[in-house]
Amino acid sequence: MSPRLLITNDNGLTVGFLVLLWLMSGCGKADTFERTHLSGKVTLDDVLITSGEIILTPDNDQGHSGPAVVIPIQNGIYQSARGNSPVAGATLVRINGFGDAAGPTSPDGVPIPIVNGYETRIDIPQGKAVFDFVLKKEDLKKKK
Repeated sequence: MSPRLLITNDNGLTVGFLVLLWLMSGCGKADTFERTHLSGKVTLDDVLITSGEIILTPDNDQGHSGPAVVIPIQNGIYQSARGNSPVAGATLVRINGFGDAAGPTSPDGVPIPIVNGYETRIDIPQGKAVFDFVLKKEDLKKKK
């Protein structure tokens, strides 16, 4: 006798069919937010930031809501990916970045960020957008 792949209850309904109906009824609903493909450059005193991250959070103070996203910076360039794109609208931006391999390090040899928690606000349009973040060292000092 071969094993049965489907489990049935006394009424003959297949448990697998019930699970399928449950999944189709709303579990894992699609993301309903207006997403924007976002890309650009990140520089500090006209030099590309080698690596880091941009954290984009909808600005609740402006009545905007939705999920936050983190986009990596690689060789001074960032680009959102499908499934990790920001929501269109008023957005808080936080940037963390590192310089090249010869950049500053702690006594333990751990790289020290050249940009640590720089914050700004942008308004992200729907569809596709390019934002270049042009940072200056004097601006970083003012934000502390």
